[in-house]
Amino acid sequence: CPEWGAALGVRVPPAGLVVCMIVALREAAADGFGDCFARAVAPLLVRSGASLRASFVSECSANTFPALPVREGEKVFVAFLGFENAQHHATHQAQVERMPEWRDGVLVELRRRLESGPENLRLAPTRRSRLRG
Repeated sequence: CPEWGAALGVRVPPAGLVVCMIVALREAAADGFGDCFARAVAPLLVRSGASLRASFVSECSANTFPALPVREGEKVFVAFLGFENAQHHATHQAQVERMPEWRDGVLVELRRRLESGPENLRLAPTRRSRLRG
């Protein structure tokens, strides 16, 4: 409980907003997408106010644990971005869209590599969540 933390003198950070960005990758363009994101996309997102919390790319190995529900044959990239609140996220989005290097360079490269997306899921962390905006 945040109230307990305050009573004990422990600062409980605000939950903020976490945006989960999901993109489906073209089969031929999936290799190296994590590096491309880290080199070209992430710096623009951070410069415009996002806080990159984590990023993941599909594991392409065969599923050796059948009890685990894994979709094989799909190439997906997921990034978790943190924001103070919904207004901070909206400001970030507008700022990214105005960047010439986004419109004229990065976005063109992304469209070449993506099957679909990005799909952005706005998540509100629970009080006990360790992932904060």
